[in-house]
Amino acid sequence: MKHGNAFHNGIFPGTHGADTVVSSTRIRAQIMTGIIGLWFLAAFIGGVMNIFYQPGTPPVAVGLFLLVPLTGFTLAYVLGAEVRKVIDRIPLWLITISHVWRFVGIGFVVGAVIHALPPQFGYPEGFSDIVAALLCLPLAFAIRRGGVRQDCAGLSSRGTFTGSSTFFRRSRWACSILPAPSVH
Repeated sequence: MKHGNAFHNGIFPGTHGADTVVSSTRIRAQIMTGIIGLWFLAAFIGGVMNIFYQPGTPPVAVGLFLLVPLTGFTLAYVLGAEVRKVIDRIPLWLITISHVWRFVGIGFVVGAVIHALPPQFGYPEGFSDIVAALLCLPLAFAIRRGGVRQDCAGLSSRGTFTGSSTFFRRSRWACSILPAPSVH
């Protein structure tokens, strides 16, 4: 007789090799994380080496640098069930808190103030990024502790809403502070 957890020993149907499935999913997640890390490293190196700044020529390097990974990821997601499993295992709170990087908007505002960026770009883009970064923090913590409804961000099946309150009530931030809308 095997000792240990009955699920891991394969006593219950469909549970034999459960550790192997979790392990292979974890390995695939690590591989995907490594690929994304390499892409960011390549972007950093390309920026430092001015690969993306080629005045007087079409931005082919930028286009390829964006198009190839987006196409590759989309194809992997559509065609690969394992990729979808890995993506679906990412906690929503982690995806939400990843927007904290949008504090980079402070640089846009500073750029507009010192006239390094056009104010028509720097102010609206900068302030909207700052607001998104500020709001992602309480929302991510609320999601992590389970204090946010699961039908947020327009995923509600309760009906269609009209008027300016539609965006506000269906936004992720609003879902954490507002009661559920009533539909008659």
